[in-house]
Amino acid sequence: MLLGGLALAGAASAGERIVPPDPELLARYRACSAEAATRGMGPGEAQACAWTYLLLKLSLLPGVDLETFRSLDPAGRQAVQQEGYAAYLAWKAQSGTARAFGAGGM
Repeated sequence: MLLGGLALAGAASAGERIVPPDPELLARYRACSAEAATRGMGPGEAQACAWTYLLLKLSLLPGVDLETFRSLDPAGRQAVQQEGYAAYLAWKAQSGTARAFGAGGM
């Protein structure tokens, strides 16, 4: 995929190395998910968790940092977010994390 000069391969493409997520971001994301499963979050908490999730997805995409992400148009940012989510799912499948947390788990 090419987004404004930024080449992104599909996260599940054959032969592509799956990059593990940033451990600190993963821990923060899991804490957010666990908290959200037990109670409703206020707007500030929800925004902080959404920010953590974005950074987690970007951490799975080599060559896509926050500055690059911000420079993209809305369609490009949406595509990068989808690539990051696909990379997250690929990492979960490879690492066995999906089984450890259940099919819909973190």
